[in-house]
Amino acid sequence: MKKRSHWKGKAVLVALVVMAAALAGGLLRADPPDPVTRAEAIEKVLDVIVPANLDHNVTAFMGMAPLAAGDVVRSSDDPERERTMTAPTWFCWIDDDPTAFFEHRTRYVFIDVATGDVDVAVEGWWPELNGNPLFMTDAEWEDPDIVIYSCIHTTTVGGAP
Repeated sequence: MKKRSHWKGKAVLVALVVMAAALAGGLLRADPPDPVTRAEAIEKVLDVIVPANLDHNVTAFMGMAPLAAGDVVRSSDDPERERTMTAPTWFCWIDDDPTAFFEHRTRYVFIDVATGDVDVAVEGWWPELNGNPLFMTDAEWEDPDIVIYSCIHTTTVGGAP
């Protein structure tokens, strides 16, 4: 009888170890974060612009959908300096002097949809997407969905009406 309880004890111990491992595996394996929404991406761009500290006019543009893997963003003045998206990415162009002609300071903001990581590249010209000018038409400059922040559409620096 003693031998039978010994095996029963081992079986219970093995079952407990298997359950603990399964439970630990579930607890240690984190679900991927929710994708960054457009509204969340816009908030991240506002953190880059920092309206409370803004001392110059700015206009910022963001498309309605993230760029896809394989899309290429480049500065219009230098086709050699380009970035190919490797994953879905929100893209924003911050024009730091929207009433000036080019060349002047602009910023490209890339926000990884999966991680929320933000990367800012300082450029001197408007962006091109897959070889086509981006955010340069009158319709884009006047679209309140695409223009996510602007001082020149208001009377006060910082976007206040």
